[in-house]
Amino acid sequence: MYKSNDETNIVDNTQNECRSTYLDDQSSLKISPHLSLTSEITFEKTLNELSYIEQKYKALRESLFTGHEFWGFSIDDLFLKKSTLGCVENYQKPHNWPLPMTFKFERSVFEIDENEFQVQKRKFRHCYKNWTITDTILTLDYTKSLPFFNNLPINDKKCIIKHVGASLLISIKAFYSYIMNQKYIYYPDGWTPILIHKNKTNLEVEVFSETVKPWHRLMLTNEEFCLLKILIICCGVAADISNSSKKILEDAKQYYSYILFGYLQIKYGNIKGATRFAEIISLITTIFLYGQKFKEYRLLLNLAIEKLDPKGCRTPLPKIVQLFMGN
Repeated sequence: MYKSNDETNIVDNTQNECRSTYLDDQSSLKISPHLSLTSEITFEKTLNELSYIEQKYKALRESLFTGHEFWGFSIDDLFLKKSTLGCVENYQKPHNWPLPMTFKFERSVFEIDENEFQVQKRKFRHCYKNWTITDTILTLDYTKSLPFFNNLPINDKKCIIKHVGASLLISIKAFYSYIMNQKYIYYPDGWTPILIHKNKTNLEVEVFSETVKPWHRLMLTNEEFCLLKILIICCGVAADISNSSKKILEDAKQYYSYILFGYLQIKYGNIKGATRFAEIISLITTIFLYGQKFKEYRLLLNLAIEKLDPKGCRTPLPKIVQLFMGN
């Protein structure tokens, strides 16, 4: 899990690196003349590139893309295949989305017996995407857009994804729900898991409701989120990877922390920008806690369904999903 002393190091190191760059003028930020062009151009170029990638990611997520054609791929083949983000124009956005949540059950699978489960199973008509798989494949393709990540060997990439995958997924789901002004985890086709039954367990509330609250509180911009996602990936430095890969991640963490810090100082001023930076970095710890809750929920859900329907025919999740879930 992401350590709090890492957060302190990012804040302290970045503030020290940036302190000589910026003048102490909170109300009207100015950059030292010898760095004004390079800094502002670097910030703008980096943020434009990341925002462009994020736009493609969002467009694919809101399209008919399911990733079904890749479900049978091995993990290595998925890492090696061309990113789907370059094929956005091949997938249309449905005109009938979001679909209404027209069915509700009284109790969740954590509360019912085998007979009630069979009744629910017969009534259930799932017309939504399998978001667990779709988001996993899209998020893996997103990592391919990051030059530093592409420089890592596949085995180290696997270790990093295993370490940060669930946290990365829950942050993407929560941020989208926030920008859509939803209180719960909400998907582009209208699927809202917490609304499927009336009685919610504490774990379901944590995963599908509490995860969205920090985003509404901080009101993150798209630019801030783009950089935050990369910093989450850089937390993979704690995984069991080679020293050369750790060096690449550390360098990326420092670089994108600097970009975020500088962007916030330009936007908000020295003091407010530094405060905003600390708040965003602190969010990473929360995201990793929710990532762990997300993994726990997926595990308990699968165990509950297996117990209620031991003879049921279920297609195993792709191995890449298992990797993202830390298995």
